[in-house]
Amino acid sequence: MKRLLIGSVIALIWALLVVAEEGKEVSPENQGVSLMLLGSVSFMMTTFYLVNHPDEDMKKHSWRVISSTISIFSAVLFFQACQGVVEEYIIAKACKGSAAEKCILGVNLGHMFSWLLLLQLVLACISGAIGKEPTDKKSVTLSMKCWAVMMGHISGFSAINAFGVLQHSQWFAQDWKHALLVMPIAAIVLKIVFGIFACIRDRISKGDDGIVDEWEKMWDEEVMETEDDVYGLALSFLTVQAARYGFTGVFANVEGEDEVNHPNSDAWKLWGFGIAMSLLHALRAQFLKCEITPRLTSQVRNIMHMTFAWCFYNGTYWLIDTNLMAMGESAMGAVVLALIVSAVSFVMIFILDKIADSDSTGKEADKAIEKIILALGILIGFSWEKSFDVSVGQVAEVMHYCSKIPVSIAKLLMALLLMALVVPAWRIYILSTLYEIGAFEEEEEELIEEEGEVPEQKKKDKAVTNGNSTKKDERTTSRGLAAPLLARGASSTSQLTVEEKMREMERRMQQAEKDRERAKDMIKSIETMVTTLRQGVEQVSIEEDKEELIVNSSSSTGEIRSKGNHVVKFPEKSKTHFLCSC
Repeated sequence: MKRLLIGSVIALIWALLVVAEEGKEVSPENQGVSLMLLGSVSFMMTTFYLVNHPDEDMKKHSWRVISSTISIFSAVLFFQACQGVVEEYIIAKACKGSAAEKCILGVNLGHMFSWLLLLQLVLACISGAIGKEPTDKKSVTLSMKCWAVMMGHISGFSAINAFGVLQHSQWFAQDWKHALLVMPIAAIVLKIVFGIFACIRDRISKGDDGIVDEWEKMWDEEVMETEDDVYGLALSFLTVQAARYGFTGVFANVEGEDEVNHPNSDAWKLWGFGIAMSLLHALRAQFLKCEITPRLTSQVRNIMHMTFAWCFYNGTYWLIDTNLMAMGESAMGAVVLALIVSAVSFVMIFILDKIADSDSTGKEADKAIEKIILALGILIGFSWEKSFDVSVGQVAEVMHYCSKIPVSIAKLLMALLLMALVVPAWRIYILSTLYEIGAFEEEEEELIEEEGEVPEQKKKDKAVTNGNSTKKDERTTSRGLAAPLLARGASSTSQLTVEEKMREMERRMQQAEKDRERAKDMIKSIETMVTTLRQGVEQVSIEEDKEELIVNSSSSTGEIRSKGNHVVKFPEKSKTHFLCSC
């Protein structure tokens, strides 16, 4: 069924392109609308197959990719709308004359700092570090994840825009070597800014009682993780801009666009550079195992794999533009690009998951693979945002023509409307699903491991599963309540299917429930016995036959019978001190 769906999509796309090239009977508008409809339905139905995949890791990867796609789509659309307002109402009016270049750079840096500051404040309010302390951990976790990812992506693209303006200044735009120097400058500036914010967070967290509580710790961890994402987005984009400049001799604009028809060799060079960067970090993680700080490791990993994602996107764009159709500003070209990027990315995710499941990769290599998968999710979202951006721009032009609303304001209104529709559904349904399947718990465990603090229970689970199952089984059985149940039988069930493992887990849980009920009955029996003894015995001291006692409470008067059939009777309602050794 999946092959039939993919084949149908490819055939229909090819048919539309052939008609567009040869017959020219279909207008560009109709082609764009047809492809958008086809692409949306195909992408939507494909996700149903992926989120119901029999492989549990593929399910988790699929939900993560969908989450990244929605977040990056919403974030980029909203940021570009805000940037349009800034350019029209601030830069166009304030930045004039000989100092215009410095003024433009200052405004864009200020725009970036505003989003970074807003990131700190929003997460502080949600976590309770500022304001009322929350009580519902699940609700706080979902809200923190939602707005941390959203604000992180917006901040990342604001950093891309600000340092992209610096990269296009007269001195840095001389050649690719000068352009590449902006990357370490951006890293230093972001490092200083994030360090200042870290000091402020520490003072706020310890300001009330001198102790960092659970919610304040969550705030700090989420902010640091989001800042690492900002590093990855901004520095990788700046690196790819310089690489493109070096390979082609053409310096793309701040948004990464140029009007040159690139030959296929340029696309292969860019793809090769991206793959080399990704493999370089994967090989370092697998074989060299260099000792660097945990946070720096995460940042380098993000930069390397986002570099691969940007190279893959731009290389695919050039191949389509050269061999299939002229992309330009057409909605149809953007939709074709989004469809191809999505299809290839999901195939790559499937292959990467198989590699991660094999026993030949270590923990660091698996983390690198997971980062590549997340980068591909961001890439899918970015490609679909590009197609929507073209559509939003055209609708904004129509709104301006009909109602005289400025184009920048029309784009901002539509971006707000789309966010109001998409973000709540993303937070309520998709992030909740990720929470239920344990994706966030895995991220927390990875963070704890990077800090060098492995929870005691996790050590026990690893000790139980060590040597008795494959790596895939260890990852599957070390999560949630199923870990201690399935781990005991890992050696005998490692070859079972997922359904058989689930049935075994249910059987063991049912047995545990029965044991719990028997324990309750036993406790009740003991309580009845103690009550009977308290009510019936006045004072008894048994010197003979102390090995075993039998309580008989069936008559109106109780009796205690020893193993040697010595019977002591007592009144029903008397009190006793019962001294014996059984």
